[in-house]
Amino acid sequence: PNGGGGVGAPVVPYPSPSSDDGKERKKHPRTELPVTRLAHAVSPLSRSGSHERAGGGWTPGGSSVQASPAVQQARGLWQYRQQVVVAVGCAFCQNLTAANSVLYYSTDIFRLAGLNCPFTAGVGVGVMKVVGVIASAWLVEGDTWGRRKLLLVGTFGAFVCHLMFVAAFSMLPEHPKSFERLLSEAAGGAGLSQPRGVILVLVTMYLYMFFWNFSWAGLMFVVASEVLPSGVRGQGMGLVVITYWLVSFIMQLTLESSFEVFTKSGTFALYAFLTLLALLFTYTYIPETKGKSLEEITKFFEKRRKRRLLSLFGKRSSQANTHRRGSPHGLSGHFSSSGGNGEART
Repeated sequence: PNGGGGVGAPVVPYPSPSSDDGKERKKHPRTELPVTRLAHAVSPLSRSGSHERAGGGWTPGGSSVQASPAVQQARGLWQYRQQVVVAVGCAFCQNLTAANSVLYYSTDIFRLAGLNCPFTAGVGVGVMKVVGVIASAWLVEGDTWGRRKLLLVGTFGAFVCHLMFVAAFSMLPEHPKSFERLLSEAAGGAGLSQPRGVILVLVTMYLYMFFWNFSWAGLMFVVASEVLPSGVRGQGMGLVVITYWLVSFIMQLTLESSFEVFTKSGTFALYAFLTLLALLFTYTYIPETKGKSLEEITKFFEKRRKRRLLSLFGKRSSQANTHRRGSPHGLSGHFSSSGGNGEART
């Protein structure tokens, strides 16, 4: 008599389907509905509601449509778009300093300056890289400086080094004498003397390698991973890595052609401008993450977004009020003209 709900299944207290005189009534679906069937009937609706909250959608028939994983990942990235922009911006800034191009072509840059000593180009650059990384790790691990300060100091140092490259190549002739030619002239009694531009290129290269490894070389992926929430960190870091190698490929591909089109001084002047853009982005958008949890960093970006929204709507409302006050067809003008003889109607 419990409608097939199973042994011991609770029954909704509707009237019994049998009469007192023992005659069977015709069973009606409403008179007998076990709670187990009710739960089974209601559960698809509750599951549909949970799908809708998780990212699915309702259809007119009451069923839900599950969003694909790619759509869900795109929604997550869009939800935390501020953090994603900052993380991808770190990859851009690291390459805007042209560090990979200068490092890869460091031997060619020395040769263009007239210094063809592979020992100087290889060992000297490697030593400065190690010194920069050690200094950065010591300051970060000792909580002496934060990530943001290191990035600002390193980017500013790279900017100054690019200006020094401009000055150094401006002192040198278009086709400077090679080191071998200088040695041959010195053997002939002309004396061995390096131009000041060559010494300045050498010193600038060492300083540049130090500042780059002091900041972006060791901190780009650290800062990018720290600003991303845990829910989108995998997808966000994938975008960071793709952006990093794509921009790095473009920068390295165009270095030699830039030397031919813009000259050596003009190319480093262009790199100085790009490094200045990286410095402005770092100062404006990259927060300090030292000693902060992921929740605190996420709250920081939420507060920044709310402040921007409030400032945006505040500017729009003030412009609208100014437009209404300055309009000749405002409320006062309407009342004064609607009265016929200058009297306002009530």
